[in-house]
Order: sequence, then structure tokens, then C-alpha cells
Amino acid sequence: MSGHYNYLGISPDSESERHYNPFAYEIQDTLLLMDAGYFNIDYCYQADKHGGHVIMRTNGKINPDIKAAFDSQGLAIEGLIGKKLKQLKWHREQIIDLDVQWKSKPGTHRLIAFWDRNKSAIGYLITNLKR
Repeated sequence: MSGHYNYLGISPDSESERHYNPFAYEIQDTLLLMDAGYFNIDYCYQADKHGGHVIMRTNGKINPDIKAAFDSQGLAIEGLIGKKLKQLKWHREQIIDLDVQWKSKPGTHRLIAFWDRNKSAIGYLITNLKR
């Protein structure tokens, strides 16, 4: 690929773009990068089911069950299994790679928790990409 852009303008939303999302069955072999405003765990599940890939920011209001946990070196953190996400004791600069599940939703999802310096808060990414 080559080329360049001539102009880029960003303005506040006047309407939600959520209804412009591609259908989950349309994204086979495609990676979607989505912001927290688009977070929908059902969409993540359907995208995975149809062979699509997602990396999606989530808001801080989520609280799934932790099924597996790994530190930034890939080492298992056994003490977090079975806890709720909000029970995490957080240290700045820490990255935790989790497998999580919502009780009322299908599937297990990969959640990466990190310290977001811009917001001075924990940030979350949901993805179905392999570790």
C-alpha cells in the first residue's frame, strides 16, 4: 500500500455509528478495531463464531467472572480464578491477560486489563485473538 491523506477532520458525533457496524457473519477473516462506544459482548461472540476477529475497548462498568489469568510474561495467576473482575487489586503499569465469562452471555472471552495513563484508570480490551 502506498499513498497519503490530504485532509483529516474529526468532529463530535451527531448520530450513533453503531447501526453501521458490519454484520458478524460479514467479517470472516477480518480484524475489526472498535472503540468502547461499540462494546457489545454478543457481537464479539457472534464475530468469533463466524470467523471474524475483534479488538474492542470496553468501559469500566463490566464485571465478568475470571476463568484464567496471566501476567505480562504469560505466567498463570491462579489466585484470580473464580473472582469477579472488580475484585482485582490493581498496580499501575500492570498488564493482566484474562479469560472471562459473563453469566448471562455465551462464550469465554479474552480481556486484557492495563493502566490507561491518559485516563488515570484501568483500561480494558476484549479480543478473540490468540495469546
